[in-house]
This record gives sequence, C-alpha cells and structure tokens, in this order.
Amino acid sequence: MGWHREPLVGSDPETTGTDPCEARTVAGTVSEVGDGGRPGRRERPAGPGAPIPADAVHAGAAAA
Repeated sequence: MGWHREPLVGSDPETTGTDPCEARTVAGTVSEVGDGGRPGRRERPAGPGAPIPADAVHAGAAAA
C-alpha cells in the first residue's frame, strides 16, 4: 500500500507575519483526508497577544 492511500493530515497556521522569531499565531487549521471516510477539518482561533498588522491580512481572510 502506497503512502497516498493512507490517511493524511495537513496543517495551516495563520500568523501575524513571516519572521518566525517575531510572528505570533492568530489561527490554525488541521485537515484530515483519506481513510475512505469524509474529510475532516478543525479550525481554532488564537489570541496572538499583539495587534495584527494590516499588511498581514490578505483578501481571503478579510472575506471570511
């Protein structure tokens, strides 16, 4: 059985910037696919404890 037939999990963190030493997590998503069942998705907001810079917000997030 190949790896592509096994259940897979992916993650997508949303942060306040691109510098890993300075950026804080704003939200995160974990998506589960495979295993012949329905795909799963979990989203969790997080309080970054700092303002979110305007240039860190993209059009997709503004529409959500």
